Parts: sequence; C-alpha cells; structure tokens
Amino acid sequence: MNGAKVSIAKNRIVTVAYIMSDGAGRVINSSEQDGLMRFMFGVGECLFPRLEEALEGKRPGDHVEITLDPIDAYGERNYDLIEEIPRSQFDNPDLSIGMQFQTPGRDGIMQVVTVAAFDGDNVIIDGNPPLAGVSLYVVIDIIDVRDPTPEEIKNKRARDDGRRY
Repeated sequence: MNGAKVSIAKNRIVTVAYIMSDGAGRVINSSEQDGLMRFMFGVGECLFPRLEEALEGKRPGDHVEITLDPIDAYGERNYDLIEEIPRSQFDNPDLSIGMQFQTPGRDGIMQVVTVAAFDGDNVIIDGNPPLAGVSLYVVIDIIDVRDPTPEEIKNKRARDDGRRY
C-alpha cells in the first residue's frame, strides 16, 4: 500500500496492545499479561460489537479508550442461571469455589458453570459468564493493520500465532 497506513476495516488483520479493567480499576487482562492480540476485524472473531465500532477506521498508532456497559460486554447477570444442587450429584468430591466445568444446561446445550458457594450439603453453581454484570474499561493501542493472507480469508481468522483468544 505504498507505505500508507492501512485503516481497520472488515477482514483486515489487526494487532493491538490492550488493557481491560473493571469499574474499580482492577486489571482483568492485558497484552502485558497475555501478549499482543491479533484478530480478523469484523467477523466476530473476538470483539464486542461496540468495541469493534470504536476501532473501525483507526490506524496503527491510534489510541482508543472506551467504557463498555455490561449489556455491551458479557451481559447483565441472569439470576435464573444460579442453581443450588445437592453435592451428592457431583462426581468430584474435591469441589472448590471458583472451579469451573461443563455441564448440559436446561436446554441440553453444554455450558460452563462456576462453583459459587456451598450451603450445607448443597453446591451453588453459577452459569453466568464470570464478567456478567461488570462494566469494562478498555484501553487499546493499534499496533498493526494489514490485509489478510489467502489462508486467513479462507479460515475467517488471523493465522495462529500460538495465542488463543
């Protein structure tokens, strides 16, 4: 592209440095912890729609800061996804708070649940994403934007660089 900076648009491969924190300023994750994030823009590979809107048209060197309300991130907490189950129904006797596992949901679809608490002989599990109900503050520095390779176009994702998104 003759040295011109390419802007973020659908199907472009974008590399960013980022910090994501909650409303209290606690860092949830960052490129310092997990490495730079590379993704194909506009195909739903790894971003929230409102965050994609904020990034569209940006170029390497640009800086973006955005607050995402829960509805624009992992959603509001759904209290119907919290259940109390007898401990005897679990195969693992060594359950601990924060432990996660997959189980069929009410609709038969596999879902990830978290052990939230214990109440006597019962286990309280939570099927909400851990960040449901949390506002997120995201700071992003655009590092690189490029056109995809033929393989990336075919797979509709950035080539595997060893990082899982």
